[in-house]
Amino acid sequence: MKKLRRTQLVGILFALAAVFYFAFTFAIEVRPNLSEPGPRVFPFFAEAIIFVCALIMIFGKEKTSGEGATDESKPWMTKDGWKRLLIVMGEMVVYAALLQVTGFIISSLVMMMVLIYTLHGDRKVNPVAAVIIDLVLTLGVYFLFTRAFGILLPSGLLFR
Repeated sequence: MKKLRRTQLVGILFALAAVFYFAFTFAIEVRPNLSEPGPRVFPFFAEAIIFVCALIMIFGKEKTSGEGATDESKPWMTKDGWKRLLIVMGEMVVYAALLQVTGFIISSLVMMMVLIYTLHGDRKVNPVAAVIIDLVLTLGVYFLFTRAFGILLPSGLLFR
């Protein structure tokens, strides 16, 4: 029997997660008088994308030579990688608390910048590019949810 690659294992885990969430998306209540597409569309769309990417990871051909090739003997994540992962998880907890106090826009602008600098690794961060990415992503998500989907995002205790 052929040994599973790490990429395939992660792909299987993501495929199972997508199927799990897909099953629970049906539990989202839809009001009878709500016009389509409804609140289930975005989760179904996200789950479909995750599932397709998982299939690519499972059945895709692994590069074994040249630039971008993977080496299965290398550790999956270094000690610094695990440390950075724990830091990001802590930052997400702080972000969730900040959402309630400062609202979506301010907390997301701050959080996105913090994440950019946390995840940069050994690479130098261009501050102008970081600010542009921060503004475009935060405001893009804000307007997508509030205008296109009609979903209210937290305004925070400070701005009520």
